Amino acid sequence: LADLQNMRDYLDREVVVAGMVTDTKNGISRNGKPYGSFTLQDYTDSFRFIMFDKDYIDNSKFFITGYYLLVKGKVQKRKFRNDELEFSIKKINLLSSVKDELIKSVTLKINAELINAELIEELKDLTNENKGETELKFLFIDDEDKVSLPMFSRTLRVRLNNEFISYLDDHPGIEYKVN
Repeated sequence: LADLQNMRDYLDREVVVAGMVTDTKNGISRNGKPYGSFTLQDYTDSFRFIMFDKDYIDNSKFFITGYYLLVKGKVQKRKFRNDELEFSIKKINLLSSVKDELIKSVTLKINAELINAELIEELKDLTNENKGETELKFLFIDDEDKVSLPMFSRTLRVRLNNEFISYLDDHPGIEYKVN
C-alpha cells in the first residue's frame, strides 16, 4: 500500500493491493446518493478508498472492519479534475476466497543451525494438521559455509490458514515467502 502514496508512478496501470480493513465510513451525499470509504492497511502503510453510488452499493458488503481484502483497480486522472489522480476500484474480493487461486507455493527458509528433532516434529505436526493445495518448499541455509539447499515436497501440500501463518510468525528462525 505504500506504493499508492506515489500514484503518479502507476498512472493508467492496473494495481492489485491487499490488506486488512481498519476503518469504515458510510453516508449519504447532499444529492441523496450513498457513499462510503474504507481504510486498508498492510505491513507497510494504509490507504483510504472511497466509493460512490452504484459502486458503493455493489461493494459495501466488504466495508467491515477486520476483513482481509484483495483490491484490484486502476490509477487514473479524476473525471473533472485532470490535475488530480484517483484509484478507481474495479473489483474487491475477500482475501481468503482468492488466496487459493493466487498462492501457488510457500517457501520456508530455515537456518541449518536451528534444525533439530523438535523443530522437525513441530513442522510435521503442523503440515499434517493443515493439509491443503499449496505446494510446500524449503530453503535450508548454512551461513557459516555460505551454502543454501532448496527442496520441495512432492506429496505434501498445505493450507495457509491463520494457524499455519501464526506458527511461522512465532518462530523467528523461520522466514517464509508466498509465491
